[in-house]
Amino acid sequence: MANLSICFNTDAYFITTMIDNTFSLTNRQLLDILILSKDATAIYSSEDLIIEFANDSMLTFWGKDRSIIGMELGEVVAGLKEQGFIDLLKNVWNSGNTYEAKDVPAKLFRDGHFQTYYFDFIYRALLDETGRTYAILHTATEVSERIAAWKLVQSHEKIQQQINKELKNVNNEFKQANKELKQANKELTTLSREHRAINIELSQSNEYSRNVNEKLIEINSELLLSQRQFEHSEMMLRLAIEAANFGTWSVNVETRELVASVRLKELFGFYPEQQVSLNDCLDQVTEEYRDWVTESIETAIAEGNGYDLSYTVKGFHDQKIRWLRAVGRMIGDVSSEGLFFTGVVMDISKQKSEEQLKNDFISIVSHELKTPLTSLMGYVQILQLILKDHEDERLTGILDRSKSQVSKMNSMISGFLNVSRFEDGNLYLEKQSFEINDMISEIISDVSLTHSAHRIEFEPTQSVVLYADRDKLGQVVNNLLSNAIKYAPHSKEIFVKCALNSGNLLVSVKDRGLGIQQEELERLFTRFYRIENKQTKTISGFGIGLYLCAEIIKRHNGRIWAESEEGKGSVFHFTIPVARPE
Repeated sequence: MANLSICFNTDAYFITTMIDNTFSLTNRQLLDILILSKDATAIYSSEDLIIEFANDSMLTFWGKDRSIIGMELGEVVAGLKEQGFIDLLKNVWNSGNTYEAKDVPAKLFRDGHFQTYYFDFIYRALLDETGRTYAILHTATEVSERIAAWKLVQSHEKIQQQINKELKNVNNEFKQANKELKQANKELTTLSREHRAINIELSQSNEYSRNVNEKLIEINSELLLSQRQFEHSEMMLRLAIEAANFGTWSVNVETRELVASVRLKELFGFYPEQQVSLNDCLDQVTEEYRDWVTESIETAIAEGNGYDLSYTVKGFHDQKIRWLRAVGRMIGDVSSEGLFFTGVVMDISKQKSEEQLKNDFISIVSHELKTPLTSLMGYVQILQLILKDHEDERLTGILDRSKSQVSKMNSMISGFLNVSRFEDGNLYLEKQSFEINDMISEIISDVSLTHSAHRIEFEPTQSVVLYADRDKLGQVVNNLLSNAIKYAPHSKEIFVKCALNSGNLLVSVKDRGLGIQQEELERLFTRFYRIENKQTKTISGFGIGLYLCAEIIKRHNGRIWAESEEGKGSVFHFTIPVARPE
């Protein structure tokens, strides 16, 4: 960890050496930033898992101080060996594969005894240019409160279902009793002329009534017990919600009447004693999210789907901007008490602020790296011109590889900058009219110059003029072609097809390479997601290319997806509307 090569691996050692002295941020500064992170972070070296770095959050989880830096993890943190975490880390070290898990229980020694906590964590192997592990990056987030809250919610739902079932049985018994009583009265009326017969029937009816009353008393006792259990469950749920500092809400589907907790009113900037309606709360949602939130609520009510949104609000009285996350669903029965749309709201402003800091950090570092890389590329190009007629093929080959590596790093940094711009909402579409076949042909021509070993076949459509951002769509096609070449090293043919389909333009890029497992397909377009296996571990990249493609296509109101069969290749498709919007 002597220089930034721990963050950006490259095969060209002398390039790393040249740029070390140009970075504005030192390793010490980067580690200081990690220390301030709320996410627990640690770095281990060697198969013995020597603790090279741990921030305050991780030390708090372990119940340790900084005196353990430089020691073996399994020796200084009690219980990790017995629970299998040390074996997992060693397996990550030896295999080079990343291990990720969620909602995992762990017993940690705190306050003089072992206590159970729940975590989401990642063990990520950091590999050198030979593919060998030189460090493990460990990040963890405690989710114990979330696990406890959901367990209480599940318990509450189970008890409520049982009570509803018992109430239904009671109603059926009441109906049957009334039916039998009516029949008894009918028989008494029919036999009214015969006094003796009437007395007999009355006696039987009284006996039956006593039995019914005894049964009703028994049922009432059971209902009372169920009601007490339900009240206890409700109390536990309220305690969990208060502990998590959630706001609660319930909307009558028919009347749209809102019942809001004090905490919810506080999150929307209202006073605790103030009466608020659903529209009052929607009015506090900032303008860029208001229509979306309103439509999502109506859709969830109409279709009975779950509801999970994050948006900003401006407090009614305090005018404070907050990030909120609302989670809800439909409950109740139309035939009885009615339908209600209910859920919880939580303040995620701190989480969003930390995400913004992380994005700002990525943006700053990327900008700082751009300047020395641009200079370095200039030096390499000057050297290539100087040595243009040089007979030493080894030296010119080294310069060619150096230029290629600098270009790769420049491309990765540009990707980070684009991700940061997307997250900040600062990447805009510059739409213009252009002919799609011409654009794709130009990109294929450029890619073929640098990858002459591959043959790219293009099947164009009829002449189509799009109104879109030409450069960004070109970036999508370029990225899909580059991936096809990277992940199909032994297949020399790439197929590109362009077609019209129901008013949409369909572009497909097909290779005959490694292929992708079905369970990986849905996650391909997730930010920073990379397929980790023996075949792909030597392929460079940070998992942001397809994420950027998906964001660009989404902003064109289009769709992107992949089809693949492992070992036989993949086809990536995207569609965008052809018609220019009014």
